[in-house]
Amino acid sequence: MADFKRLRVNLNKDYSAFHRMNIAVLADQASQYIAQALRAVSFERLIDARVYEGAFDRMLEEALDPDSGLYLSEPDRIVVFPSAQNYRARFYNEEKMRRATFPEREAARLCDILDALTGRSGAPVIICNFCTMDDGLYGNLAGTYPESLLSGIRETNMLIAESVKHRDGVFLVDVDMLQSAVGAIHAYDPRSYYLASCPWTMDFLADVADRVFAVSDALTGKVRKCLITDLDDTLWGGVVGEVGWEHIAIGGAGVGRAYADLQAWIRELSRRGIAVCVCSKNDERVAMMPFLQHPDMVLRRDDIAVFIANWRDKASNIREIRRILNIGFDSMVFIDDNPFERELVRNALPDVVVPELPRDATGVLSYLQSLGLFEAVVILEEDVARTEMYRHEAERERHRERAANLDTYLKELDMRCTIGPFDAFSIPRAAQLTQRTNQFNLRTRRYTERELADMTESGEYVTMCASLRDAFGDYGIIGVAILRKDSPETLFLDTFLMSCRVAKRGVETFMIGVIASEAKRDNYREIIAEYIPTAKNGPAKGLLREMGFVEQDISDEPDDVGDTVDGPATRWRLALDSFVPQKTYIEAEMPMIGGK
Repeated sequence: MADFKRLRVNLNKDYSAFHRMNIAVLADQASQYIAQALRAVSFERLIDARVYEGAFDRMLEEALDPDSGLYLSEPDRIVVFPSAQNYRARFYNEEKMRRATFPEREAARLCDILDALTGRSGAPVIICNFCTMDDGLYGNLAGTYPESLLSGIRETNMLIAESVKHRDGVFLVDVDMLQSAVGAIHAYDPRSYYLASCPWTMDFLADVADRVFAVSDALTGKVRKCLITDLDDTLWGGVVGEVGWEHIAIGGAGVGRAYADLQAWIRELSRRGIAVCVCSKNDERVAMMPFLQHPDMVLRRDDIAVFIANWRDKASNIREIRRILNIGFDSMVFIDDNPFERELVRNALPDVVVPELPRDATGVLSYLQSLGLFEAVVILEEDVARTEMYRHEAERERHRERAANLDTYLKELDMRCTIGPFDAFSIPRAAQLTQRTNQFNLRTRRYTERELADMTESGEYVTMCASLRDAFGDYGIIGVAILRKDSPETLFLDTFLMSCRVAKRGVETFMIGVIASEAKRDNYREIIAEYIPTAKNGPAKGLLREMGFVEQDISDEPDDVGDTVDGPATRWRLALDSFVPQKTYIEAEMPMIGGK
């Protein structure tokens, strides 16, 4: 649980070097305490959170009024935080015969607020559910008695969760689950509720704030998608090189069961789409034997994306894993029972998350589960298949090392690219790519599914999704382009991004070639592009020049940018009358981006 006494000192610190984020809070409780928690926690995340405090218990009124202070604050995030205490007051005011239907009406009230917010603001809306509360009136019958407060709150939370699933731009923070983890006695403060209209302890509000920022990070692609694990005394008990694979502690009773449960959790991460990698100081053949031979092992070789076992230092091996998977260090979590190895990785690779594991192996799983390391706002079919994709990536890397030169390697990959406009299938993945892709992204614009669907239907944009497959497997959708029709002769490249998994293989060249060729066919004369530098998109810097664009000017005010700017924007022009597609080793399948 958070320690707000420690965090409080952040309120007086200098935030000026951090990225500013405007957050609007709507609550039916005293929002100034929520605002303090958000502000204090934001410093820990290197964010300058400016919090707008909505009027007390006026959530619907502020959401419906287009001139309210909420909208005037131009929020980047909106947090809706209703309380179970006010739920109880409304519930008690209902006639008993109407209480069974109260959850539906309460969920509908909140949905009206959500719909008003998403309809009037482009900011993501983060809603907190109700913390479970029992008034003691029905004893153990409360959970099954529809007219009880406990049953009503539980049903309302289910309806909220269901409504969030079907609302674009709305995301849930499960404060009820958080209260269960820390205990109601540590979350609820009756004195604060009655004297200050805030039912929560400040420590609990800091935990809520941390969850809000975790969801916010996931919306901008700051997600952890790789777990790197040691083996000896981490995945099993004992040193396999000393006791042999037959005698390691795994499964059965006692501590072996704790290791098996940890492996089962890690396997579920792999099935969810988290890349699970092994980094062990060991002989590779010896380290592999438990995965291949031990009957009680839960994790198997097919669950592992990259398996590295040698005698090099672990920081170097993690760098190798990063090179193979082509992801950032800040996407990685490293677990190891050895304090020396943990500290070495922390010092050498500070962006890698290295949890301080308990010494007792029986406490490791519950500790890791409590950290909320792998936040997600949406999970698509392609995410679930990511472990297999990463294994294919490791195979490609081995093939690249054996190839005589780069051209030979690219030619033997047998790459085939399918390009088409946005449709119901591709829009969710395209939206996810706009939210997560940071490196190969010219303007780093973030879009929701609703916004992309509106663009597709408006007729004012040309949209494009690119999928890639090769001899080793299918990447799925890896590229997105959105072009705005500025005039009958000019297209503006609103968005051009590409997954870093396919960088330097000619896909960007191929995509630009298709865009330019189709635009030229439809009698456009030029494509105007813009590069807006951010802290992470440096790899995209030279992309336009390489594609034949010519720099035009520098603009201090980028056109409709969404992320923090890290320097002046540059504008570029591609003259289509002289455009000649560059050579790639990619075969086109269904190239099309739509007509005028």
